[in-house]
Amino acid sequence: MEDIDQYLSKENQESLLKNCYYDHSFKKHTLQEIEIMTHRINAQLMDLNEDRLIIRAELSSKIDSLKALKHKILVDGYNEKLAELSPDQRALDDWDRF
Repeated sequence: MEDIDQYLSKENQESLLKNCYYDHSFKKHTLQEIEIMTHRINAQLMDLNEDRLIIRAELSSKIDSLKALKHKILVDGYNEKLAELSPDQRALDDWDRF
């Protein structure tokens, strides 16, 4: 669950979106990791008794958040961040890769 929480933290999501935008192999790997985490959570949900409603709700919420993150990655959600930057800042946005 710790890996999932790291993927879902707001700070890490911004970094993930940026890295996925600029690095397609990283994007592919991240999408695969999200799929693995989603399947793992679904397996946990199947194993839980019906009376564990709070845990089921938390796990379902994590699945929804992972799906939202996956969607942001697939539609290059980092474009929104780039649109907020000035042209000069945008030109230097990927400077740390050089």
